[in-house]
Amino acid sequence: MLRGMQKINKVVIGILMILAFASCSTSRKMADYEIKPMSANKIIRKVTREAPKYKTYEIKRSAISYQNRDEKTSFTGQIKINRDKCAIVTIRKMNMPLARGFVSHDSIKMVNYFDKSYINDEIDVLKYLVGFNIEYNILQALLTADAELILSHAGLDRDKISTIDSSSYRIDSQFNRKVNRVIEKDKERKLLKLMQEMDDSEFVNYSAWIDPQLFVIRKMFITDIKKNQTITINYDDYKKIGRSHFPQIIDLQVTTKYENIYLSMKMMRQAVNKEKNFSFNIPEKYDEFQVPRN
Repeated sequence: MLRGMQKINKVVIGILMILAFASCSTSRKMADYEIKPMSANKIIRKVTREAPKYKTYEIKRSAISYQNRDEKTSFTGQIKINRDKCAIVTIRKMNMPLARGFVSHDSIKMVNYFDKSYINDEIDVLKYLVGFNIEYNILQALLTADAELILSHAGLDRDKISTIDSSSYRIDSQFNRKVNRVIEKDKERKLLKLMQEMDDSEFVNYSAWIDPQLFVIRKMFITDIKKNQTITINYDDYKKIGRSHFPQIIDLQVTTKYENIYLSMKMMRQAVNKEKNFSFNIPEKYDEFQVPRN
């Protein structure tokens, strides 16, 4: 049961991390034109104006492909988000419910219908399920492709520079000068010492590629040099739903010391500000699965 539960958990968490939204309207393709240089602060102000606007969001169907090294599988899924409160995801295999997950600021719940087991734990259990921590506000930002929230997050709120790359604006966060100097000089011992003395967030860095017309995020690359972990997310086929643009195709790759997870999703049948039921029930007589914390 342990192996099956962990596999389903990782798929559910992967979906919760990046499942974003689309609409049924016509997509807008980026035209070829000259992109004028712009400061990182000005780009972020424009990104803020275009941040997704919604109270609740529902995707009634998504096609999901999952791969971890030699292991491959496919699912269909559903997701609901109650903004700033919680997200619920359901995955199915051949129209049969396989698992359901709930995540909020302080808790995570999962039901494995295949094994008739469940998890009911604190949000920090994510560290032991997938190898790294993630806060709910960042999770929600990734779920909704909310670049403004990602770029202003306290843990990544450092100096930023902008360049033009791949027909997009690229924003790069800057390491602390002390950390950057040690990295550039390749002083491994001194870097290890700094890792013991400084906050973990000082060793997380990112690059974000911003669409120069819609000012939505096209790609995000996050690296944690202390934990030797990277996350790469690609967003494509933006469409308008309600007042905002959301991606319909998302690719995610998470690389850690022990995992190399790839998740690809295409979303269909969406709605904003309609779903009101965010209840989550654990069936009776299911066995609780205790996540090993080591």
